[in-house]
Parts: sequence; structure tokens; C-alpha cells
Amino acid sequence: MVNTLIWGIDPLLFMHAYSVDEHGNITIDAKFQNVFIMAGIIRFVWCEGHEAFLGASPLKAIKYVMASVGSGTHCALQEQCSAVITVDAFGGQHHEEKFKEIVQVFDDLMDEEKLEFKSYLHRLYC
Repeated sequence: MVNTLIWGIDPLLFMHAYSVDEHGNITIDAKFQNVFIMAGIIRFVWCEGHEAFLGASPLKAIKYVMASVGSGTHCALQEQCSAVITVDAFGGQHHEEKFKEIVQVFDDLMDEEKLEFKSYLHRLYC
């Protein structure tokens, strides 16, 4: 299952809200609305006291926090597939590339998806 989440048809599936039926078929219920990712954002911003990070453009900042949480989650999932676990400080080249990939996907969303995504970010902020 982990391979499907990070290397399947949608390599960012792990960031979406999805359901799996009894046959293992995956349905995306909402793009970029995974509760684990949302919990990471809430923890970073509000529980760890980083509200000042949001600045004058809070929705844009939350988008970047989401990309950072997504990169870290991807790293953890990738390690689950590895027979040999290697310690690589978060922030290495692979993580930077995944962060940029996630931000690019956010930017490339279709108009309707962008509206839904912006609404989701707004709910996280408010």
C-alpha cells in the first residue's frame, strides 16, 4: 500500500483524503485534504507557536507549511519501504525536490480545484 501512496499513478496520493474498498481500489475523496497532513500543519503553526510565520499572506504560508509537512511525510513513508533505513537529515536534496514538486502541483491545479484548495486552506487558517 505504501508503494501505491508514494509511487503510484498519483505520487502525492498520500496527501489526499482517500478511501480504499474491500478490493484494494483507492478513491480520492478530496485532493490535499488528508487529516494526517492537516494535523501536521495545525501542530506546526498553532501548537508549536509559529503563528508569526503566517505573516501578511497566511494562506500562502500555510501552502508552504503543507508542502513541508508533505515532504516529511513522504520521507517517512519512503523509509517504510526500505529494507535498510538510512538517516538523512530532513532538508536534503530529495526532500527539497519533493517540496518543489508539491508546490508545483498546487500551482498547477485546475481552476475548480484551486478554489476548493483555497477554501480548504482558509478553513485551516480560521
